[in-house]
Amino acid sequence: MNKNARTAVFLLLIGLLTMYIIDIPDLYVDIDEAWLGEQAYFLYKDGVVRSEMFSDFLQYDRQILVYHKGFTILGAAFIKLFGFDLFSLRMVSITATALLFMLLYFYCRRLYDIYVFLFAGIILLACPLIFRNSILYRPEPLLAVLGLGSYLSLTRFIEKRQYLFLVLSAVLAGLAVFSHLNGIIFIGAGLVLLLHQKKWKEAAVFFAISIAVGLIYFYDVIGNFELFRTQFIGDPSNPGENTKWSVPITNLLAEHKRIFRKPEIIGITSLFVISAIVSIVRRKSHNYPIIIYAFSLVVLMGLINHNKTTKYAVLYIPYFAILAADHTRNILYNPPEFKKVINILFSVMMIFSLITGILFGIDLIKNGREDIERKSRAIMAQIPNGSRVLAPVRIMFNEIENFDIFGLHPSRLILKERGILFTPENLCRLATEKRAGYIVLNDEYVHELGCPDDCTEEFAIWGFRKIAEVEKHLIFSNLTQ
Repeated sequence: MNKNARTAVFLLLIGLLTMYIIDIPDLYVDIDEAWLGEQAYFLYKDGVVRSEMFSDFLQYDRQILVYHKGFTILGAAFIKLFGFDLFSLRMVSITATALLFMLLYFYCRRLYDIYVFLFAGIILLACPLIFRNSILYRPEPLLAVLGLGSYLSLTRFIEKRQYLFLVLSAVLAGLAVFSHLNGIIFIGAGLVLLLHQKKWKEAAVFFAISIAVGLIYFYDVIGNFELFRTQFIGDPSNPGENTKWSVPITNLLAEHKRIFRKPEIIGITSLFVISAIVSIVRRKSHNYPIIIYAFSLVVLMGLINHNKTTKYAVLYIPYFAILAADHTRNILYNPPEFKKVINILFSVMMIFSLITGILFGIDLIKNGREDIERKSRAIMAQIPNGSRVLAPVRIMFNEIENFDIFGLHPSRLILKERGILFTPENLCRLATEKRAGYIVLNDEYVHELGCPDDCTEEFAIWGFRKIAEVEKHLIFSNLTQ
């Protein structure tokens, strides 16, 4: 690779990294961050994971037993260290992402070279899923680093036959389960890799240790099994029909809806598929373990998860990036390779991925930023402190200590559970039932309620008067209280 190519690689990496750093402060708030952040807040404050915003839904106000336990414990720890705010929680994901890149560096230096690491870094930063979800307070970055750590330890064991690495790999896979039940895919993939290597006894040891560690997830279920069962079956993200025996097969057959769903993942998936085909055809045996492991992760995720959201792909995208980076290096170091049809297709998809990533980063900088704490403070300044309020859950940043917030999203779930439509009448009745003095709506909920204008007339019929409009949020006061 000539000097100009090396310069271009470094400039591209620096440019993507700069955009990433710019986006860290004030990146828009995802609704899940409020839900997960409240769990960490109450674990820190009360020592029990529960929710006031989801009060009366599956007894969440009493205790939540189905949650991302290791991840939530880390969130509570970061609150204790840095105080409660959105950035403190996001430091969990940002720290996990930094560790992920560190492991990626050591792995690439051991098996490939520094340029494979640089290419992998570019591919990951240009992937919108990584760009966004490595900042948001979500468990995927934590699972990704635990999974990669487990894989690296396992390959080290296969190479060196040092059993300490086998144990470490199993423990990390078990901790992934403890952090999020999707982490079970790392146990399955590790088992597949060991069985492929015909290491039968070692596979049994790995399975036993990882399952034993993963079972820590159920530490608070003892004595509360019925509540756990109710919450597990009733969880909106895990409908009861998923208990049917045929569902895993149906799930797997639909997995293409995740890995080829949107431009944000189509590019990197295509790069992985092409790189894997080339490695297999050319018998690049050093890439077989990562191909087997990554393919196992995709299949297992497809089997266990009916939700085809792309964010779960964060768990296996690092392996896609490593293989694609290795193939990129081979092409750049062997110019005649450019002429082959499959590598022309690879190059086209690489350009597509980079352009998609750059445009996504620019769009986030221009349109995807908000100062949620300033906005929430301005909205809630219209309401007396200590009031009970039905509001979008994102307002909990940082008003959770000043108001009794009951979420609009949980309100919709409660009405659905009762077989009632989400309408102005039913929402106002629910607000009165919950003794809420105020309702706060944004454009999203005005639309979902079916109001032709701003819900002022519809809410007035049921005793709620519009008192202010701040930051594109409508504030209604309950006249019956």
